Amino acid sequence: MIKYRSEQPNEVSGIGYRRIFLSVSPVSLSLFGLYCIIGTLVSDLFGILDREALMWILVFSLSLTIGHITLLYRTRVLPFLEKVRVNIPKNGRPNLQEDVYTEECIKHSIYGELDEYSYSEIKGIYFFSDVIIVYKKREVIFYYDRNSFINTTEEEWVQFMKSKNPKIKVLRFKFDYIWYF
Repeated sequence: MIKYRSEQPNEVSGIGYRRIFLSVSPVSLSLFGLYCIIGTLVSDLFGILDREALMWILVFSLSLTIGHITLLYRTRVLPFLEKVRVNIPKNGRPNLQEDVYTEECIKHSIYGELDEYSYSEIKGIYFFSDVIIVYKKREVIFYYDRNSFINTTEEEWVQFMKSKNPKIKVLRFKFDYIWYF
């Protein structure tokens, strides 16, 4: 049985959200590709699809991608984290995250709510310098502070997870804001 405990799950989640939204990740690259297609269609619509328009399309796409991600982070993520930070003590819930990894499942308790996850649901683990992100298909389910496991090390935890589900992808990123190195 492996245990994890965090007294500040809101701060760890905030760091995880920053790593997801404010980095070169699959989300940002998808948005950039979408805006490149839109820029190409607009240039073609006005009949100026040539070499000079390529620079306009790239600048347009990069500006829209950065603007969209920044706007989304500022208008959705930060207010949500602030709302959670204010409402948890007001509602009398503990500001605590405790996870127990048993032989059968993962028991995830955050802010007093208990969820259970099967090991087969876990698709990958991302290691950054200060946070660990565990996700299932298209959804992040856990944010962990580095070196916060109570009775094990990170490497033993990864080996335990791989023994329960060999299909888990483990990625360790050297640079926090670029996911591909």
